[in-house]
Amino acid sequence: QSALDDAQRTSSLKVLFIRKTAISAKESFNDLIERILKSKVAFDVSQNIMMFQNNSRILLGGFHSEDDIDKYVGVEYDEIVVEELNQLTEDKYEKLRGSLRTSKLNWRPRMYASFNPGGVGHNFVKSRFVLPQRLQAETSTRFIPATFTENVYINKEYQDYLLNLTGDLGRAWREGDFDLFAG
Repeated sequence: QSALDDAQRTSSLKVLFIRKTAISAKESFNDLIERILKSKVAFDVSQNIMMFQNNSRILLGGFHSEDDIDKYVGVEYDEIVVEELNQLTEDKYEKLRGSLRTSKLNWRPRMYASFNPGGVGHNFVKSRFVLPQRLQAETSTRFIPATFTENVYINKEYQDYLLNLTGDLGRAWREGDFDLFAG
């Protein structure tokens, strides 16, 4: 969404893309580039920054511990993408949201997040995103549930792995069941 649409429509957009550990973020980012972006939009990547022809850019970041989130706090980002939001506490999520602001008249700041059941942020992710969607009471968020069956890029071996996982972990990772864990 960020690279294919948002950064194409709005010039000079500044997007932060983060995931726990910078190495995982870079690998995930490179996978997205290879699978989705490479033949669709013009861009240049160097030093963990994806630059587009209209001066929009996606900055790649990571966090090893929750304290690493503080390096992003106070910096203005027009858009933030967090992979595995469940790896953050609600406190760090709220502080990060404080950096989601813009001076662009033609832009409404937004945050995209992916997450799975479990992790330190499980309870707040469930209460903020999952439950409002279930109750059809979403006002400031939109949760779009999906399972591995909807991901066309997952190989057969990983599908088999998920299908053979047993117990709560299997239900959580395979079915996205948020009612199993307390975080």
